[in-house]
Amino acid sequence: MARQVANHRMAAHAPETIRKIRLLRDHAGTKRVNGYQLTFRLLRSGLPAPTVTASGFRDLVHPRANRFLTARELARLQTFPDTWTFTGHRLDSFSTKRAVPLPQVAQIGNAVPPAMATVLAVAVRDQLFCDYSDIVDAELARRIPAILKELRKVYPKDRLGNKRNGLDELVFIMLSRRTHDRQYRKGYLALKRAFPTWAAMLKARRSAVEKALAPLGFAHQRADHVLAALRKINRDFGRLSLARLAKWDTSRALNYLLSLKGVNEKTAKCILMYAFDREVFPVDTHALRICKRLGFLNPDASEYRATKPLEAIVPPPLRADFHIALIQHGRSTCLPSSPKCHECSIRRFCEYGRQVSKVARMVE
Repeated sequence: MARQVANHRMAAHAPETIRKIRLLRDHAGTKRVNGYQLTFRLLRSGLPAPTVTASGFRDLVHPRANRFLTARELARLQTFPDTWTFTGHRLDSFSTKRAVPLPQVAQIGNAVPPAMATVLAVAVRDQLFCDYSDIVDAELARRIPAILKELRKVYPKDRLGNKRNGLDELVFIMLSRRTHDRQYRKGYLALKRAFPTWAAMLKARRSAVEKALAPLGFAHQRADHVLAALRKINRDFGRLSLARLAKWDTSRALNYLLSLKGVNEKTAKCILMYAFDREVFPVDTHALRICKRLGFLNPDASEYRATKPLEAIVPPPLRADFHIALIQHGRSTCLPSSPKCHECSIRRFCEYGRQVSKVARMVE
């Protein structure tokens, strides 16, 4: 095998090294090998291997043979194919030259495992260059301006309680998750009464914050997320304010908001839309449900997969207005379990509504 596979050259171990390996195999976990069992890591057949490091040759001991692993064996643990050949010295070079090539073992240990890199690369590619034709129907989406016009005849323009101030909006939207509309609006007002400023909240006892959030449920988690976000903002900007985001491009601002604990893409886009007038399209449960019923979106598409395709098919100037109108319609008419199709102002555009009518005629 050593002749057939590249980089599978076994080292000539010193007698003392072999003695330590044998002791490790026979007395692992005991005081007899405490001095080097953290350096010599014994692999076990059928169990996951430890992380391969840049000095992996001296770390990992073969599960059966009394020797360290070869470069090829380390490469296999890192998921490199056997066709990949590593060049240069096997181990650290003690050359006095100024430019010493990275040895094979360091190349392997410093590398991202190819199998993991492939998964990440495919995910990034799918996000950047995905063909969304299996998720959205762009042709039906041409109806969006007409649908919005009909919805606006029924529902007045409304900010739905959302805030102009970025930090206020952050907390407001964080409280809205998994909570009914009236409940989280009251919860936000109660929180502001308890803590007139967000700085006061940061200075308060954790128990006081949880008590103020208790009526909303998940008080421990909500307090954890809100306090962590406020601390990070205060640390990053030197004050409790998101005003600096107004000068950033949308992508940079979105990425920053997503770095805050408890902030997902919908939350971040709501902040950008309501507080910074950015032309983004937050996909919440109402938007997801109604767009599926209208036929814009594959019924099996998850919120995660639907976010970018839906934003792409909604004209940028209409995104905020369409998002709000869908929330209004979803709360009053296009309900999750018992939609009021007979009262729906956009029924003629709705694929789901047509199916309901068809079934009703068959029953009659």
